[in-house]
Amino acid sequence: MGTLFRRGTRAMSDLIVAHLTEDLKDEDFRVFLRTLHLSGITARADVVLIFSTKTSNFFTMIHQENESFLKLVQNSTRVNGFDLTMFTKESKPGGEPLWGRKIHTNSSITEEVTKNELSYGSVVGFEVSELDPVESLSGFLDHIPIRLRRWACYPMLLGRVRRNFKHIMLVNAKDVILLGDSLTRVRSKGAESIHLWKNSGNSRSHGKKDTKSVTADAIMGGMRGIRLLSNAMLNEIVRAAIQHKSKSTILDSVILSQLVNNESLLKSLNIITSTESSIPSATSLVSTNNSIFASSSSIDIVHRDNSNNNKNLDVNYILHRNICSSVLDSFVYMDCYQRESIV
Repeated sequence: MGTLFRRGTRAMSDLIVAHLTEDLKDEDFRVFLRTLHLSGITARADVVLIFSTKTSNFFTMIHQENESFLKLVQNSTRVNGFDLTMFTKESKPGGEPLWGRKIHTNSSITEEVTKNELSYGSVVGFEVSELDPVESLSGFLDHIPIRLRRWACYPMLLGRVRRNFKHIMLVNAKDVILLGDSLTRVRSKGAESIHLWKNSGNSRSHGKKDTKSVTADAIMGGMRGIRLLSNAMLNEIVRAAIQHKSKSTILDSVILSQLVNNESLLKSLNIITSTESSIPSATSLVSTNNSIFASSSSIDIVHRDNSNNNKNLDVNYILHRNICSSVLDSFVYMDCYQRESIV
């Protein structure tokens, strides 16, 4: 079950679970993968990708970005601006990687970087039908987008790896871009902790009580906290589907916000709403001339802004220009050279 795209160098304490929505564009997914690899977060985390269906284009991209990353760490002395210490600062061995057999290796590049005692996680992919074979939400909803069905996938996935990881991040690969190690926010918190970001215009007053509105595009916390939240979300999605006449309008962000504001439902969890308010918008990238990566920027996560007010903002171009100009040479990422040639 599942597809192993890259076997990491050791067992990791953290896990990133990214779901790929049906409307995810190829270029957006490539940017998500590339920034994920360069952010440094995979030095301590494995990555699980959840697909609605197996897409050959996405599989090709995953392999290409994995190989480019491995070439990058192998040739780090030749690349200006890339901080290899992000992947070498772990001094304690973490045991064998969870995914794949020990005898399997990705390539000669993998064997070489392993000898250099680098630390990077595995990359694994699952189709939703593998993690939710009984289609738990069928019969309750007319159409089940992956934004909702992913909550039916988490119980099997997280149940099987609950003893292997301490901290989890659930992320939407379409709308969120990771630029640094966002999991630093929860590593010092308890196993029941949940870290959430507010939506823009995050609170509304209902009488004497403020109602928090949070985003479901990025959620992280301890393993126990994320598992309890996932189970509660699945139950509430079913409840909402039964109660709503228009079943196509159910949004997981709305259901998550309702859970956060219902203390009796999540009384056993430590809910932490980010002091940064909402996830920074991609428009914040426009105002900086420096590297956007964690080594020189405090921004470690951004949200794509698809509003009409920012329809002319090409986030992919901004990130690509930054990567090609100040982080990498074109011999690692050939599309840097190709784009410049076209221009």
